[in-house]
Amino acid sequence: MRIRLNVVRRLAAALIMGGLLSSHAHAAGRKTGAGGLVITDDLVGGSAGTVQASGGNFKLDGSLAQVATSSAAYTAFPFQFVEAGYFSMMTTTPVNSSFPAVSSKTVSVAWVVSNPTGTLYMIDASTASNFTGTVFSTTIYNSSYTTITGLRSNTVYNFRYKANYMEGDETDFHSLGSFATLANLPTGCAAGSGFNVAKDGYADFTTIQAAVDALPVSLVGTACVVIRDTQNYTEAVTVGGFTNNGFAIKIISDPAFVSSAPVVNTPGGINPAFTINTATVTLGHITILPTATIPYGVLASSDYVTLSSVSVGDSGTTISVAGVSLSSWSTVYRSTSQSDGSSLILNGHNNLIYGSTIAGNSGTTGLRIDGSSNIVSQSLVTGMNGSALRMSGGYNTISQSSVSAVGGVFSVISIDGAGATGNTLTQNYINNMGGGAGSATLELVNGARFNTILLSTIVASSGGRAVWINNAGSNTVTTSRLTSVTASPTLEIMNTNNTTVSFSTVANTSSGMGVLLNTNNGGNSIIQSVINSNTGVALYVTYSNNNTIQQSTISAANSNSIFSLASFNNLYDRLKITATDNAAVFIAQSSSETFRQSSITALGLGAAAAVYITAGSSNSFAQCALNNFSGPMGVQLVLQSNYNVLSQSTVTSSASSQPAFLADTGSSSNTITQSYILSNNGPAVKFNGGGFNTIVGSTLASPSPTSADHALNLVGS
Repeated sequence: MRIRLNVVRRLAAALIMGGLLSSHAHAAGRKTGAGGLVITDDLVGGSAGTVQASGGNFKLDGSLAQVATSSAAYTAFPFQFVEAGYFSMMTTTPVNSSFPAVSSKTVSVAWVVSNPTGTLYMIDASTASNFTGTVFSTTIYNSSYTTITGLRSNTVYNFRYKANYMEGDETDFHSLGSFATLANLPTGCAAGSGFNVAKDGYADFTTIQAAVDALPVSLVGTACVVIRDTQNYTEAVTVGGFTNNGFAIKIISDPAFVSSAPVVNTPGGINPAFTINTATVTLGHITILPTATIPYGVLASSDYVTLSSVSVGDSGTTISVAGVSLSSWSTVYRSTSQSDGSSLILNGHNNLIYGSTIAGNSGTTGLRIDGSSNIVSQSLVTGMNGSALRMSGGYNTISQSSVSAVGGVFSVISIDGAGATGNTLTQNYINNMGGGAGSATLELVNGARFNTILLSTIVASSGGRAVWINNAGSNTVTTSRLTSVTASPTLEIMNTNNTTVSFSTVANTSSGMGVLLNTNNGGNSIIQSVINSNTGVALYVTYSNNNTIQQSTISAANSNSIFSLASFNNLYDRLKITATDNAAVFIAQSSSETFRQSSITALGLGAAAAVYITAGSSNSFAQCALNNFSGPMGVQLVLQSNYNVLSQSTVTSSASSQPAFLADTGSSSNTITQSYILSNNGPAVKFNGGGFNTIVGSTLASPSPTSADHALNLVGS
């Protein structure tokens, strides 16, 4: 039997009117007494009493007091006052309230209470602290957890609570605090195709992998996993098995994060931090720092992968194979990668690396390009005791970037192999900051062909050559500056054909050579360039044939400007050649070397001629100006130098008693034709011990009045 509120109130009123109750009666809560009677009420401030039945008597205690309801009792005690009192409260206020889950539109609220079964809870949410205006409410029975829906994204809400036990025992509202909803999924993310991740549980998932696994297998829009905190995630994430349908998957941090990002602390083992086997995946603003050795930071076997503001590894991170390994059509934008393996490997084609830092740890390669048609632009690429960049693929472009390495015997940039064809390096700064003597700042080797270096500065601050081209034909260096402060040549071309250096400056400020054409070279050209050296030879040509040096300026401070050794049929055309302290041109055992329309000057601070030929034959100087302003001779031929020709040229010796042109020590069959030869202090021409020399149509001038200084002096000839 159930006695509801109205029944109890009528009973209480009758008892009071009959004089049986001496106080107001308030029943609250729910109590079951003998005989199955139940009393309920919704009044605040008391507790439910009990209903007892003994024989024909009924007794109520609590605020209804004790009432004898039988006629005998009523007759016997018609005016008896009964015991009265209030019931105690049954409901309690919440404790330890929390917000265990939050999204852009919902907030889940939890609390801890000890209330009777059947208690009703009401939870309100409002942007106003006094809960005016719009209030979002929800009610729930017998629970300490509920979710309020329909909220605005990225908004702070205040929450309050009250409990009601069987309509009567009701608490006041109590504050549960405030909490903000998450922002909406970022622009570009399809509605309903994404999840939020937070380590503290205030999101859809607490791990990145769980959110990825919950994405629809067949995409209906761009699906996003948004990491809403900057906590550490100790996991390895695999993205695979999706059907894209032309859409993308994005795993990104909260767009509001600027100076901080979530960190993926992948534990050591065989799994990369991110394995991407599905095309069109973006990682955005995430840091990858494994806690122990892993093979890859990001391993992408699929195409169209984008890394934006992603940081992989650091100087203390052990990533054994590669920080990042990409397939094709992928982009790395404003990101960093550093590892003990290659920091970035481009296996495929048409990848773009832009505005990024690629750094190799000790003994490793920073950037390795095995594929083709990739672009690296406005980036910083470094190596430590290893190459900064190694390229074996073709038609790649490195532009507007800084590439450098410190230490080791490896070249800073190595373009290596027959597959390294058609690559372009433009507007770069490339520096060897601490390599060994065998290293180079830039090397093209082992069949690398048709590569172009332009508008770049290439520096050997330490180590070996600035540029080394070995067994690699048809390459071009143009509009660039090559500088070395080492004892090695600034530019060395070896075993190479058809390579061109044009519109460039090649300088060595130490004891090394400027340019070395070294062994088995042919068909190479240096055009409209400047070559100079401090202590070494500016241009050294040894065992090299059929090369062209044209329209260039070549100078040396303390050595020869041009030294030709055992070479054949090279052309030196329209050059300005100057030496300060040695012969400007030194030819030894070379033949058929041709100088045409060139100015050759020895400033004469040392005892040397402008042109010195020893054991050289069939060399020619046509339409040239050979000047020695302070030294002994303009031209000196020694040690059986034969069949050499001076034609349509001017030879001047200004400050010595030596002849302007000397054929010495058995040199014979040499020819002077249509030339002007002047010595201010000695004979114009002297043949000493050689025969069959010829002078045709030339002017020989010697203004010296002494009898020994005739214009032509023949000794034993």
